[in-house]
Amino acid sequence: MATVNGLQAVQIRSYLSRAEETPAARLAVTWHPSVVQVDRESAMRSLRGVDRSGSHFVFAASEPALAQLQHGSILFVWGIAIRRVTALRTKGDYVLVQTRPVALNEALSQASIAFDTPLGLDRAFVSTHAARTPPVQTSQWGAPGSIVRVSDELPPGVMEEGSNPGEEPLADVEATPQSSFAGKVRGFDYEVAYTVAGTKLQFDLEARKSANDGEDDSAKAVQKMSARNAAVAKSAGGLAKGLFDQGYDDVDIRLKVKGQLDGLSENGAMRLGGRIEIVDSKLQLLNTDFKNLSGTASVDAIARLGSERGVFNHNFKVLDVPVTFNIPIILAGIPLVVEVGFNFLVQIGLNGKHAALHTSGAVQFQGNGSTTFSEGQVRNEGEVQGEPQLGEKSAISPGVSGFVVAVQVPKVGLGVGITNASIMSYIDHVSVVSIANTAALGSIVQCARYTLSSTAHVGVTANFSPLPIPGLGTKKDLYAKEIFSRQQLVGVPPTKACQS
Repeated sequence: MATVNGLQAVQIRSYLSRAEETPAARLAVTWHPSVVQVDRESAMRSLRGVDRSGSHFVFAASEPALAQLQHGSILFVWGIAIRRVTALRTKGDYVLVQTRPVALNEALSQASIAFDTPLGLDRAFVSTHAARTPPVQTSQWGAPGSIVRVSDELPPGVMEEGSNPGEEPLADVEATPQSSFAGKVRGFDYEVAYTVAGTKLQFDLEARKSANDGEDDSAKAVQKMSARNAAVAKSAGGLAKGLFDQGYDDVDIRLKVKGQLDGLSENGAMRLGGRIEIVDSKLQLLNTDFKNLSGTASVDAIARLGSERGVFNHNFKVLDVPVTFNIPIILAGIPLVVEVGFNFLVQIGLNGKHAALHTSGAVQFQGNGSTTFSEGQVRNEGEVQGEPQLGEKSAISPGVSGFVVAVQVPKVGLGVGITNASIMSYIDHVSVVSIANTAALGSIVQCARYTLSSTAHVGVTANFSPLPIPGLGTKKDLYAKEIFSRQQLVGVPPTKACQS
């Protein structure tokens, strides 16, 4: 299953018909009286759509369970969502329910959960999500913050998205014929694809700074490419748009990332363990174990100027690619999900016409990570191994130039909710490639320093967690820990002056 703009009725029925409960070593839960439960059969029968932000639900008005819903209720849809209701509206044959995230210990007055499971790929799916910020709560439908506009006649499973204060606008995401997904985020065109190959999950990302007019203009880019690059782009067997092989003549920034998680669905392969203890609606224990993380990540980055400008400096903030690979873990209907995704950032300074920087590198990694909250304390620990290896590299610039590209690939998180999951805990691997190139003019020796850094972290999220931890967000070292760091540095030419 692949979802581009939320879930529609046919996808909901397909997902729920195949969904299975994950075996648990311990599973005992008591729901809070304010929880209104929509079981699997009722959801298959009556749930018509969920928007991309995971905040808005459309039900058939004939569903009996909806009679219990009111402002402030907690909506529990088996295998899909646990959310706080902020507004209700009946429109013809449909009931539209507006929600916001809710902490699990508000929905569960008592819980004792323990599980340890391989990450099977047979029920996994790809989805797109909204910006990773808590949605603005509203007290009535249509007040500022609503992101669904209701037409006079609402077709089943179709919702029209607008914008939500506190969130970035939801940029369009396009599904390509090659089963990849393309869109735009903070001035970059991107394309991403996830492919299951046996017991391996392969993921690819290509990104390119958009044209200066802010519009994706692939045709113009192809016209400006050299004949050699055009041939490569048209024959590429990877992503459909071939963004990495299409460069602009003015400001050209391109990024290609390839990654792989190994050994999924095998004995002794990557597993996820967890424990949750809630007593009288108070969180006593939250533990997540990421076991046997193993894979590879490679980065290839290009930055160059053409003949039309001599200087370009910019700091692109973290770009969250809104396409993720999801593996559901359902416990007593509670919709936990393991989410695999990408983030990247770019910092760049180019000086001099025709300045051109290029670097690449790869790393194999393997290890474990664990995060635990107990007795008011957060403990993050783990061990990851890897050895970064720089690949092709070159640097030419009349003036001092440099760039840094950091790619979080992969980020593996455990969250709640099938659409736009609220992440509780995560483990990640971050590759950072950088170039610092001295000026060609006026330098006795022009030096280029190339670095490839590989780091891994484990932690709990600091914005919204469905299991809020006291003190989270007040101290950075409370919720994340670096568990691995290694770097390779190469100076060209290999002199002492260029190594320091």
